[in-house]
Amino acid sequence: SAFVQAYFDELKEGSSMLKVQLLDQALEPIKSKDLGVSNNGSVVIKKGARKETLFLGTEAEKARTQLRGLDVEIQKRVLQIAKSKRTVYMTSGHGERTQDPIANEQRANIDILWRSLQDQNFEVRTLSAAEGLGQDVPRDAAAVFVIGPTRAFTPPEAQALVEYGKRGGKLFIALDPEAGPSFEELLTPLGLSFKPEILTDDKSFARMRAQASPSDRRNIGTRTFSSHPSVNYLSRSQQPVLLVGSGAITELQTHPADLVIDMALRSQSTTWNDVNNNFEYDAPTEVRQAYGVLSAVTRRAASNKLEDELRVLVLGDSDGIADDVLPLLQGNQYLVVDGLKWL
Repeated sequence: SAFVQAYFDELKEGSSMLKVQLLDQALEPIKSKDLGVSNNGSVVIKKGARKETLFLGTEAEKARTQLRGLDVEIQKRVLQIAKSKRTVYMTSGHGERTQDPIANEQRANIDILWRSLQDQNFEVRTLSAAEGLGQDVPRDAAAVFVIGPTRAFTPPEAQALVEYGKRGGKLFIALDPEAGPSFEELLTPLGLSFKPEILTDDKSFARMRAQASPSDRRNIGTRTFSSHPSVNYLSRSQQPVLLVGSGAITELQTHPADLVIDMALRSQSTTWNDVNNNFEYDAPTEVRQAYGVLSAVTRRAASNKLEDELRVLVLGDSDGIADDVLPLLQGNQYLVVDGLKWL
């Protein structure tokens, strides 16, 4: 259709690496057979011997639903042929969130996050002490995700993650204050600290149930972004991010000088740390301020190559990227997508 042709014309203008051909299957039978196409209405993404096909058909009315998601489907196929599959490891054995609702102990799954990684052409595997985390992170790790642990990591496990970072590791860590631990073993080497105090706000919050409750104040919304590339689209679009029971992330006063730390996302200035868990603001022990809830940490490599530098995102809440919240808010989705791209 004209819509599809215009879409690819625009893509072609953006890159000299992309070549676009419009073929008629009946007039190009040999070429069509080589591409594995038997009818018009197919889009083939090809690089060398690798190819991926998306069938749209020739009737615009019937293809309407697919055309709405055309950009997403094309991106998936380009990723599949453009680069070899890499592996993302999800740590386990510390009460982390999983795809399995039974293992999550009444917490939301991370099935959508898991499948989003697979859509980006990553193979997703678990990594526990039994699977070698106590010795080393596998050499094929494109990134390691630590999502919602409820128990501390052992010294050998934490050291394996430190060593992984030294060789240019990429980490996405999402913690929850309700879990209790402050996870110093993970965060101190990154120049950060995390307090297991739940951030609360009586001005900028979302009601999650039909009946209003003081506990809704734990559902804090924010648009306070830095200029860091991990929140690049968010800062331009000003889409809100919702966090459900977040903790505060703080930069340590003393940390290795080669770490560059950016508080990429902060709460609104009306937020307080609810030390006594009563959903009310009680000064002076509780303080209203803009708390850090997403931190980006970088250590530049001696080689000056981007792929060799340490890159870490630390989020003060894993509910915001779990299945109960992630499908509801574009801002939370952009947080994951932008963050993954930066890592």
